[in-house]
Amino acid sequence: MITCHDLGQHLGCYGVDSVQTPNIDRIASRGMRFANAYSTSGVCSPARGSLHTGRYPQSNGLMGLTHAPWWWELKEAERHSAQILGELGHETYLIGLNHIDVQNPKRLGYEHVSSTNWVASKTVADAVELIQTAQTRQRPFFAKVGFLEVHRPFTHDADDENGVFIPPWLQDTEDIRDDLAALQAAIRYLDEQVGTILDTLEASEVAEDTLVIVTTDHGMPYPGAKWTVRKAGIEVPFIIFQPGTVFSGGKVVE
Repeated sequence: MITCHDLGQHLGCYGVDSVQTPNIDRIASRGMRFANAYSTSGVCSPARGSLHTGRYPQSNGLMGLTHAPWWWELKEAERHSAQILGELGHETYLIGLNHIDVQNPKRLGYEHVSSTNWVASKTVADAVELIQTAQTRQRPFFAKVGFLEVHRPFTHDADDENGVFIPPWLQDTEDIRDDLAALQAAIRYLDEQVGTILDTLEASEVAEDTLVIVTTDHGMPYPGAKWTVRKAGIEVPFIIFQPGTVFSGGKVVE
């Protein structure tokens, strides 16, 4: 499961032609893309809590951010996907960003925790190592690979090579165009990191036996989107792929 921050559906495979996301688009074209996927929340931690427990924030207790000054957390009885899959015999790995329990991610059911500095290159390196050694392991694995991107601040040079798409709920100004070009650059960088992981998986011995999920927490980091329950605040990409299964063939689920 590969997740990122603040992406919304701002991807080529969701119709945004100005964004350069060939790797995520490629897996969507080979797998199953959900056209109308929504988070339970426009806020990071509650959205992720629902993703991993299958329960609403008001049910699982994680109704706000997990860091200072809020310190929300899952209720004691809640079962995270890592715990559930661990009980079913999987080795469980957290690689990179965790925004559900920043103090003690192993409490969520992760046996192995790495790349806690959230640097994308380190996250990719650890994911690649896991994939390349997976065939030698005795148990199947569940890996949550989390990226800090595309959270602000944007640190890459602007990408307006294919123009800039202005969502209809934002005013078309020079400042907005410049900021969206910077977002597009961050998305392009994220896609390159995801591409390295996907390429490694495709070349590995476990490619046929691995289910890949790509998604994000909530909508884009703009007024009227993130932190709101408007459509732009809770729409997310949801892409699943496994060769030779129902999750293949370039299907689109409306």
